[in-house]
Amino acid sequence: MDYVLEEILKLTNDTKSMPFWKQAISRLGQTSVLEEVSETKYQTKTGNCKNPAKYLTSLLNKKLKKLPKQKTPDKIKTHFEKTQLDLFQNLMPVKVPEEEPGTTKSISVPCSDKNIPWPTFLGPEFFTLSTNKKKSDKVKMTSHAMDGSKMTVNLVRGKMGKSGKEWGILNVQHEKIFAALKYLWAQHGYASTEFENGTVVCTVTVSARELAKTLGWKGFNGNKIIKLRDGIMSLKAMPYYLDFSDTPLKKIKGYGFTLLDGFTAIDFKKQGGDAAQFQVIFSSTVSWQLVKNHIVTRSKKILSIRSELAVLLWMYIEPILRTHKDFSINLKNLVKALQLPKADWHKYPARRKPVFEKAIKELNTLALIDDYKINLTIEKGLYDWQLCGQIKETIKQIKN
Repeated sequence: MDYVLEEILKLTNDTKSMPFWKQAISRLGQTSVLEEVSETKYQTKTGNCKNPAKYLTSLLNKKLKKLPKQKTPDKIKTHFEKTQLDLFQNLMPVKVPEEEPGTTKSISVPCSDKNIPWPTFLGPEFFTLSTNKKKSDKVKMTSHAMDGSKMTVNLVRGKMGKSGKEWGILNVQHEKIFAALKYLWAQHGYASTEFENGTVVCTVTVSARELAKTLGWKGFNGNKIIKLRDGIMSLKAMPYYLDFSDTPLKKIKGYGFTLLDGFTAIDFKKQGGDAAQFQVIFSSTVSWQLVKNHIVTRSKKILSIRSELAVLLWMYIEPILRTHKDFSINLKNLVKALQLPKADWHKYPARRKPVFEKAIKELNTLALIDDYKINLTIEKGLYDWQLCGQIKETIKQIKN
C-alpha cells in the first residue's frame, strides 16, 4: 500500500484525501488503483487533465460504485438496533442441537486486521474493575436504538437470574481476553457452525502463545497458560441476567446468558517450553450478533491499554463522541455512569481529578478505527472537575 500511496501523492500532492486513497486501495486492490494512476498520468501529460486529484478521484469512484454493496459496521449506527424491540429480540437464544451435525463454514464480516468485532449490546457496564471482589451485583444498563428511544434495565452480573447461585463478575482483564478471542476469530476466517434449526455458533481455535501475543503479554511460560485458561473458563462460567420486569417489553421477564458456551484446553509435551491449544465456542447470544453483523468495530489498540479504568472509559465515551463530536460530564457523575465499585477517592473532587487524569493520559495516545483520535481533558467546572472530550482531525501522516 505504501508504494501506491507514494505514487498517488507524487501525482496529486493531495494529502487531505488520504483516507479516500487508502479506502480505494483496500477495496479495489493495488493493481486496479495503479491502472487508474497510470491513466491519470497519461491524461495529465497530454494536457487533457488539469486537476490530477479530481480526475483520479472520479476514476476510482466509478470503480467503487461497481463493487457489491457491503455493510460498514464502523459507522456509529451499528452501535444501535433500529428499535428497542429489535435489540432484545435479537438476544433470544437458539438451542444448539446435541446430536445433529452442523455445517462449518466461514462467514463474510467486513472487519480489517486492525479491528475487533464487538456485539452492539455489550457496553462497559458488563465488566468491572478487578478491585471489585463481589460475586454478583446489580447495575443499570441503558440501551439506545436508532429511532432515538432509550430504555434502562437492571443488569444482574454474576447470576443467571434475579436469585440463585453467585458465580462471580467478569472484570476488565476478562474483557481483554474476550476481545482478543474475537479478534483472532476474525483473523482465522470467521469460522461458524450452522445447524438445520437455524442455530449458528462461532468457534475459534488458537494456541496459548498466539493469544498471549495478541494481548501484548511479554514473555511466555506455564503461568501465562494457567492465567489464560482460567480467564477463558471465567468467561464461560460467569453469567449475566437482564431483568425486564419493569419495562414495556411483553412476554419476556428476563434473560440469562454467558459469553462463551464451550471451552477445551489441550496441554502439549514440547521440548524447550510450555505449549497449549484452546478451542473456544462463543455462546449463541454472542454468535448471533457476530454472524448477523450486529457489531461495532473497536480498535485492536484497546488490548494495549494498561489502565482498567481507561478501558471502561474508552468503551463508555467512544460511541458518545462518534455521535456528538464533543462531550462533557462532571467526574462525580462519571463515576456513577461507569458504575465503578465503591472507593474512597470517589467522594472528593481533588482525589477524583488525578485518577481520571492518569486514565485519559493513556487514551489520548490512541487512535480510533478510522484514524480519528479522542482528545480528552479535565477542566474546572462550577461545582466539580469535568471530563471534556472531542474528536480530533484525521491523522494525515503516512506510516512507512
